[in-house]
Amino acid sequence: MGAGAAARLVPAGAIHRASSLITAGISAGTVVSLPLGALVGHLAGWQTAFMIGAAAALLALAALSLWLPALPPTGAVRAATFTVSLRTPATRTALMVTGPLLVSVCQVALAAGSLIGGMVVDGYGTSAGFAVGGTHGVLRA
Repeated sequence: MGAGAAARLVPAGAIHRASSLITAGISAGTVVSLPLGALVGHLAGWQTAFMIGAAAALLALAALSLWLPALPPTGAVRAATFTVSLRTPATRTALMVTGPLLVSVCQVALAAGSLIGGMVVDGYGTSAGFAVGGTHGVLRA
């Protein structure tokens, strides 16, 4: 969604760069947040980790509200719009392939993280388990 909005926020010559920066920011946030959240949760408790996450989200909301221009809708979106797109074979194929693939990747990553984290905790203690679990999350992303 963010990369798609880039086309409406920047001049035509900068669309690819803006889309790349948005995607890179999303990826970096995903990679950094998992081990950082695990570390904060381990050191200060899960409640603190959630409070810091909520504060960061509110700060991001305030920044976006201040610095991004209003983007009026380009058209109405109705249920018919979705059903029309589902009539195209390419869209149906993409959904049938991407959905199960995404679920499978998530299940494998969850199982591997649980297995590796459990083996490390059994052998080295809780602190090592958090470190390896966070590293697994970084490598997975």
